[in-house]
Amino acid sequence: MIRHFLSSAFASIVRAPVTTAANILTLALGLACFLAAFGIATYWRSADSHHEKARQTFVVGESVTAAGQDRTDVLNALSSPALARHLREDFPGIEHVARTLEAPEIAAAAGDRKMLVDAVYVEPDFLKIFDLEFVAGDRRSALDQPGGVVLTQAAAERLFGAQSALGQPLRVDGAWDATVTGVIAPARQPSFMGTGQDAQLRFEMLASWASHPRLEQIEGQRWLALWGYTFIALSPATTADAFNARLPEFIARNAPAEQRNAAEITLRAFPVGELTTHALDNMLFAQSGAQVTVVSALVGLGLLTLIIACANYANLATAQATGRTKETGMRRVLGAGRVHVI
Repeated sequence: MIRHFLSSAFASIVRAPVTTAANILTLALGLACFLAAFGIATYWRSADSHHEKARQTFVVGESVTAAGQDRTDVLNALSSPALARHLREDFPGIEHVARTLEAPEIAAAAGDRKMLVDAVYVEPDFLKIFDLEFVAGDRRSALDQPGGVVLTQAAAERLFGAQSALGQPLRVDGAWDATVTGVIAPARQPSFMGTGQDAQLRFEMLASWASHPRLEQIEGQRWLALWGYTFIALSPATTADAFNARLPEFIARNAPAEQRNAAEITLRAFPVGELTTHALDNMLFAQSGAQVTVVSALVGLGLLTLIIACANYANLATAQATGRTKETGMRRVLGAGRVHVI
């Protein structure tokens, strides 16, 4: 029976090779497009899911609309550094809060060796929220003290060569002295952080937040200045929806009145896994009003392509079948049932 079906299929291909080739090719392309779109979407959706606290970790985004202007629905992933202190005081359901502030291409000098590095000033809890792989040093305490810095393996090799970087002195930005307290492997991808040009938080060096030369200015009450990321790790008993529901009261209670009068401040926490595509989502869909993301749009387009390919295949197969009425009739006469004919 199977041999007969294969012979029949081969005879059909010989009768209409061009049509059959087009039919198979379009179906194959549709399937390939769907698999590619689904694979890319799955890759993006898995961003930063390897961290132990990934399900509890969120980014507190902020949007600011000046008084007299139409309210914007675009949520910026950046926020004011002033939020962190108040978040710690007002929300006991937060396990960790960590601010980051980028300092791209600052000078780092180790003896005669000098280089420009992409640095990020981070609070100690950053290493408790995200599971960076330490090659040397202690992740739990590497950035607890002012002056501590953590280098990537590549940066450590460029600055110190083959010798161990751990414990070595470093002059940063020509302004302050640091000590290397850790060396880390490249950040596991996909992730919002790393050394690539497409990373939202690009770094070769993590520096202690307390070492920032303009710390007093940063720690001020400037709620309208969006300078860096604010990451939070909620306790298992606290949900993101419950946290977001309390944010309007939080703003009214803590933001200075003159700044609230000057602009409307909106805060919302969203999962850290969405940070990888957040800028692209804002650029493409923020003004549409629809709850669409790049990931969902990609899967939708892949599925649509597959459906069109299947419809095209069915259409051509039906057209070919109309030319085989005599064969179908002969099969029926010889006792073939409906399933065999199909």
